[in-house]
Amino acid sequence: MTIPTDAPCDFSQLVRVERARLLDMLRSLSAEDWHRATPCPGWDVLGLVNHLIGDDLSVIAWQRDHHHGTPAPEAADETQFIHWLDNLQMEWVDAARRISPRLAVELLDWLGNPVADTFAAQDPGLWTAHVSWASDSPVPVWLDQARELTERWIHRQQLHEAVGRPTDLD
Repeated sequence: MTIPTDAPCDFSQLVRVERARLLDMLRSLSAEDWHRATPCPGWDVLGLVNHLIGDDLSVIAWQRDHHHGTPAPEAADETQFIHWLDNLQMEWVDAARRISPRLAVELLDWLGNPVADTFAAQDPGLWTAHVSWASDSPVPVWLDQARELTERWIHRQQLHEAVGRPTDLD
């Protein structure tokens, strides 16, 4: 498989659009909606939203600030990496239980611009990113940005499903 160097689009702008749609949906939720189960095992709506907050903080810390406070274990195979990542995500979501729905929305609103700005400041054609399912070797930065955007879009669709709304395929 040949991965193109040129980005197919400006992912920083798509992150801004995705965040706006997520915030619109979250601001319309009832108090009961925040406790509904999601397709992510063990996470209710608030838990999944807190997971997104953790993802945003990770992008900013890792990609903008070059702070790797939770590096993956060295020489981990795919199974070990997945186990490490699952545990890391669960630790964050468990710790974030103290975040209220209102605060979660405020944090996502605040974090949206720094995430998009981080993407905008990167050279999408540099082959310095790591996307395990795409290659064992570095890949263009834009592919990592696409992965991050895709994760956020998928989780928004899961939130729609959890609260009984049709998915937003745009």
